[in-house]
Order: sequence, then structure tokens, then C-alpha cells
Amino acid sequence: SLSVGTDCNTMGAKYMVNKNSLSFDKFVSTQMYCDGSQEQEFVSKLNDVSSYIFTSKGELILEIKMDSGSIIFR
Repeated sequence: SLSVGTDCNTMGAKYMVNKNSLSFDKFVSTQMYCDGSQEQEFVSKLNDVSSYIFTSKGELILEIKMDSGSIIFR
């Protein structure tokens, strides 16, 4: 399972891994309203993750579908 704290809420989800493919399912979240939050954009990007890698620096990189970019966790 995945546990995330965003700029507004905390959330969790199930994830599935198949080789280097990664997908998330069944997001649950607290329901606080925060003006100007970028949480929905973040969750939208998580739903579009296609694969992941770990770098030699220990970073987690989530690749977004259709070469739409990546999310880097340091």
C-alpha cells in the first residue's frame, strides 16, 4: 500500500507492480479543503504513472504515460 501526505490531505492507495510497470488503485483521502492546493494535479499524475526506477542516489522516479514527464522523489 501507498501512504502520501500532500499539501492539504493525507491519502492512501493500493499499488501493483509488474516488472518495472507501476499502477495505483483505490485512492482514499481525508477531505480537507485547502485554497490553492495542487493535490488534484498530483493525484492525477499518480494515476498516469507507467513505470518507475530507483537511481544510484536513492531517488524514486515515476515516469508518466506517453512521455508526459516524471515525478522525482528525493
